[in-house]
Amino acid sequence: MPRLTVPWPSLPSPMRRPGAGIVFCSSLLALGCRDADLAEDTGDSGPATGDYPIHDVVVDWQPCSLIDGQDDGRAECAMVEMPLFWGDGDGQIFETYAKRLVNPDRTPTGQLWLLHGGPGGAGTIGLASWMQEIHADQPSLDVYTLDPRGTGYSEFLECPDQQSAASEQGSWVTLDELPACVDHVEEHYGDRLHVYGATSAAIDLAALMASVETEGVDQLIWGGSGGTYWSQRFLQLFPDMAEGVVIEGIVPPNESLVFQDEYDEKIAHRVLELCTEDPFCAEKLPDPEATVAELLVKLDQGHCSQLGMDATSLRSFVRTMDYYHLTMAMVPALIYRLDRCGGDDVDAIVSFYYALWGSESDPREMSTLLFFNEGYSELWEHESFADNSELLAYLDDVHADGTFTMGLGYDRNEYYLGWPRYSDPLDDTWAESDVPMLMLQGALDPSTPLDFAADVGAHFTGEHQHWNVFPYSPHNVISGSPLSHDASAEHCGQRLFYAFLQDPLGELDSGCVDEVAPLDFEGQVYGPYVFGTEDYWENKPAVMLPGLDPMLWQQLEAARAALRLVPGAPVRGISNGW
Repeated sequence: MPRLTVPWPSLPSPMRRPGAGIVFCSSLLALGCRDADLAEDTGDSGPATGDYPIHDVVVDWQPCSLIDGQDDGRAECAMVEMPLFWGDGDGQIFETYAKRLVNPDRTPTGQLWLLHGGPGGAGTIGLASWMQEIHADQPSLDVYTLDPRGTGYSEFLECPDQQSAASEQGSWVTLDELPACVDHVEEHYGDRLHVYGATSAAIDLAALMASVETEGVDQLIWGGSGGTYWSQRFLQLFPDMAEGVVIEGIVPPNESLVFQDEYDEKIAHRVLELCTEDPFCAEKLPDPEATVAELLVKLDQGHCSQLGMDATSLRSFVRTMDYYHLTMAMVPALIYRLDRCGGDDVDAIVSFYYALWGSESDPREMSTLLFFNEGYSELWEHESFADNSELLAYLDDVHADGTFTMGLGYDRNEYYLGWPRYSDPLDDTWAESDVPMLMLQGALDPSTPLDFAADVGAHFTGEHQHWNVFPYSPHNVISGSPLSHDASAEHCGQRLFYAFLQDPLGELDSGCVDEVAPLDFEGQVYGPYVFGTEDYWENKPAVMLPGLDPMLWQQLEAARAALRLVPGAPVRGISNGW
């Protein structure tokens, strides 16, 4: 079984049986598929390393809303004209959008740039609430973010017909819609798809940083998930520009989305294993593996039919919930309630769904096409496989005895074969930099697994480059490493994050990593807000739903934001008003 590398929040795709509807490519993946029936690489290369006119970019910050649509005027935004092709000098421009939260009455100690994941996440939309939290907790820092090319307000990349509200799956492009979408993409973007990749986004970031550079003020970067890949591309091009870099949910430069299903499966089973090791959870669910196996069969036979769920629906919930610390701990209770399926359980599950997925997301927060473009151009091929048939044999092996797998890899392979890929000379290469770094990785991360993230920790071993693994954290660490189960618990990852930002060259005490609390399977803190009951499991209603204090609100809002980056998966196949 190949070592992994991995994905980010994946996007929904229909379940396919192993081997069905697959087009084979006999050429080496490293050379790109050239079969007449397959899409070919565009042949365009992204910019190579070198000098770029980043100091020529003019940025005009204007008052704007921190939270889109609220007209609050608390932030400043800028639509910035960047060269379309960095280093080309042909005069064509690309408009990149950025946002900042500053205190004009003082000089900051640092400027922190937040890089969203995906790839395809828009920082100015998806990270606005976190900008507010950081600025409140660390008033000496100015906080910045931007939308990478192709998402948010940075010339959003889309296929208008195939992603309209009236299309088959809305903003998602189905495999049936892919050929027409590719025709649109090749007609409108065919000669410049590489400008929607990590390299151009990294140079845009450098230009924005250069525009606000202030003597004596540290320039710092945080990248999460796909943002860690973006951060490392920045370090390849500008190894000495930042004073510190923080990455969590770590993607190595030779990442591949091929291995997503394998680690979704492994982590789902690990969560059930942790349930058996927890006295409370084990009493409620003595044999979770057997319960799940039986429940999946029963759901397809009509069990708990008032919810309109089947086995695929449950798998979809589990894989989505396992990305985020707060929701991961709810998985055993969800299984327990679905299996019992009393009337109060149905009400609790409906409450759970609306608490986590009931709010509308901004359609510009995530660009499906940017995910396709960067993901299938830079993040699919892998040295573990000599050709596409080997890759498919690997997927068959993963799915042969899988409990939670949904067949995402088969569909993704078809998207890969059909997408007009670009090539980039920096793909699969490593940054060489002595910049201070804080690397935070969850051992329970199914999206960017520890097996591969560890290569990043082994590569960056400088004096002030800190590698930390958190045993009970999944894809989020800063907000997924509580030191107790109390509502006001401090998170170890956040403690290290803030300490590093204040002094990237200082000593970093990481002793709290060993003190992180195991998953809170009981759920007395969040049960009232999510299931509407005293805890996650039983049906005694909360006598009075307490007012949501700021810390709990931040955690729930962070959970909702994380789940939105796995778009729509739990909704598919659910009826009865869901």
